[in-house]
Amino acid sequence: MAKTKPEKVQSSVKNTRRVIVLGIFYVLGLLLLVSAFGLQIVEQKFLQTQGNNRVIRTVEMPAVRGIIMDRNEESLAVSTEVYSVWADPYILLDYTEYFSALAKALNMDEGHLNELIRKREQSRFVWLKRQMPPHETNELAKLNLPGVFIETEYKRFYPDAEMTAQLLGFTNSEDVGIEGIELTFDEHLKGKMGRKQVIRDTKNRVIDQLRIVEPAVAGNDLVLTIDRRVQLAAYQALKSAIIEHNAKSGAVMVVDAWTGEVLALVSQPSGNPNNLQHRIPELMKNRAISDAFEPGSTIKPFVVALGLESRKWKPESIVETGYQFKVNGNAIKDVSKSNSMNLITVLVKSSNIGVAKIALSMPPEVLWNLYQNLGIGTRTSLGIKGEQSGRLGSVKPWQRNQFEHATKSFGYGISVNVAQLTQMFSVFANDGVLQPLKIVKNSPKISDKEPQRIFSKHVNESMVHMLERVITDNPTTKAKVANYRVAGKSGTARKIENGRYSSSKHRAFYAGFGPVSNPRYVVVVMIDEPSKGQYYGGAVAGPVFSAIMGDTLRILNIKPDGLTELPKLQLISN
Repeated sequence: MAKTKPEKVQSSVKNTRRVIVLGIFYVLGLLLLVSAFGLQIVEQKFLQTQGNNRVIRTVEMPAVRGIIMDRNEESLAVSTEVYSVWADPYILLDYTEYFSALAKALNMDEGHLNELIRKREQSRFVWLKRQMPPHETNELAKLNLPGVFIETEYKRFYPDAEMTAQLLGFTNSEDVGIEGIELTFDEHLKGKMGRKQVIRDTKNRVIDQLRIVEPAVAGNDLVLTIDRRVQLAAYQALKSAIIEHNAKSGAVMVVDAWTGEVLALVSQPSGNPNNLQHRIPELMKNRAISDAFEPGSTIKPFVVALGLESRKWKPESIVETGYQFKVNGNAIKDVSKSNSMNLITVLVKSSNIGVAKIALSMPPEVLWNLYQNLGIGTRTSLGIKGEQSGRLGSVKPWQRNQFEHATKSFGYGISVNVAQLTQMFSVFANDGVLQPLKIVKNSPKISDKEPQRIFSKHVNESMVHMLERVITDNPTTKAKVANYRVAGKSGTARKIENGRYSSSKHRAFYAGFGPVSNPRYVVVVMIDEPSKGQYYGGAVAGPVFSAIMGDTLRILNIKPDGLTELPKLQLISN
């Protein structure tokens, strides 16, 4: 039966709808094909890059810092692996219900943690805790909290703590050298950071490591000339003296005069660099190089040696001393009064008048040149940052005023540090030759200074025996060393306060060397403001010199050269 007209119209509408729907699907399919082609072919590289940028990150890999060792390769500073925790506040603030557990894992107050994170809520980074030992991060790792990250770092550790504190210095939380050897040789010690690619999830957590882009390179080790055993002996003797005399501070240096190598360098007071609270200037100051002072009577042996070099004087030459010696209207006096004395006695009695007359017998330029050659006014070759150069000044005032010239002969008006004074006395223990100081055995050369002859061999030999007499001819001296022949000179200098010399504040010194039969090792002691009992160099610093020199010679297995003759044994027979 044939379709009616309404049925035909209805069928036509259905066909039209079918065509339209199919057309829409065809168009959508075509659009999908075009889009897929664009995504898969045309924009593939761009999209892959964008995707990787959202999940793949390049992060730094820390490099371990080089070890600092003593001359026997015992560790003085090492780096240990630690962990630091940081957070992304933008993510972490969605998980505030876990703050209590997070604070407990970090051993922090929850209120402080909450405040720390909310202060940086607009940031994507905040440190929560630095340099945690591995065992303290166990609970934190178990939380696996989004927005909290644990990074591997290295922390510096100093096994000998305050014994080497000022010498080595320390590093900051970024493992960068701040003071002492750590700062001076930072480029040598620090390594080169590496880089690696990791995959992070949408919560910024690392879920996989892809590859090492650039491996971390460890820093170079540093071998010092320091002998840890001698360092310990010097530290113990100095600290005991500081306590005994209630002194403000002190410093000691021990040097091998033949090589210029520093065997010990100690300062007091000292702190523990492993403790952040001890890292304050007063405790970390290396006074052996940073404190400059007038050397007092320790300078006198050099003036006497200069007199011998001039051939105007001999050890037996007589100097008219008397009660006082006036120069340009100014009186120079001695503690030990005598009408006259030879040059040996000038040193033994530490006569200001005697050395002043020796100095004034020569042009002022001669003494000034000697001091300059000895290194006064110039930093030593140690190269440690923070060293003060001391002061020599111009020779012109010496030339204009004889009293200026005279006072320089007994150690006033010039200044040195302990390192400079040690280097100066090494001349007597090295056959008259000044050997530049060094404190590192395996580093590139840091100084162009070369050994320099200061005194002739003949004069130096005379000075060695004269300086031994300073000790042997003084029955009350406290600088003697049992079973060894040693030589030295004490010194005491009044401190300057508000432009004037104080009558109550002093520095005490002792500088010497041994063994006299074959001089090699130099010990210099400086004690600042001893305030309990004695303040003279011989009484305060002399015993410290004796203890350190004796320990040094024994530690280094130096054969005793001052053994007293053993009593003869008589056999008893019936």
